[in-house]
Amino acid sequence: MAKKNKTTRQEKMNTPVSSVPIEGKWYDNKSLVSWLIFLVSFLLYANTLSHGYTQDDAIVITDNEFTQKGIAGIPDILKYDTFRGFFKVEGKDKLVARGSIPSAYTRHVCI
Repeated sequence: MAKKNKTTRQEKMNTPVSSVPIEGKWYDNKSLVSWLIFLVSFLLYANTLSHGYTQDDAIVITDNEFTQKGIAGIPDILKYDTFRGFFKVEGKDKLVARGSIPSAYTRHVCI
């Protein structure tokens, strides 16, 4: 008959359990992962912070009456063609695309 290894309860409590990690993996920490994503994103686009406006910013943002209205301009952006807020005349819809892109600018400018 084989001899049983008799260990006391105190010995079992003092023995470290290697299969249970004391701390989780770094990617289990949601706060750390969120900060890392923010940091990487910021570093990728940091060089553009000093850039000025581009060619279409006046048409779509700064001189567009719909985007200057803020959230109140979203119905007009969705109702009319994209650049009606800049040209202030109908009929330009054959030359340009329809307007969901300026609504993103409107939400960005308002917030």
